[in-house]
Amino acid sequence: MATGNVVQCNACGGIYRTHQLDGTEYYHACPPQRVIGTKPAPTPTDPNATAPIFEAVANRRDENVKVTDDQGTVAIKAEGLGVTPVTDPAILAAFTAA
Repeated sequence: MATGNVVQCNACGGIYRTHQLDGTEYYHACPPQRVIGTKPAPTPTDPNATAPIFEAVANRRDENVKVTDDQGTVAIKAEGLGVTPVTDPAILAAFTAA
């Protein structure tokens, strides 16, 4: 089973496998915002409702490729803050389940 490396994006916090179970490469791109918590947002029908609190993602990573010269050399669009390999067995187990 091809699982690739499981990494965490240092910019947005996303965790992903560099190759999917079928071997297809995955190119991560950070979203413009991420949820960092919730705040009370009561409604007439749900006094305990909450709403997300958003934060802009700075130094976003975009692993999609771009051509950088006339010879067709490609590179990722934006390195951002890079990635860190995931080593937590519980997280890795979730990514190896089919």
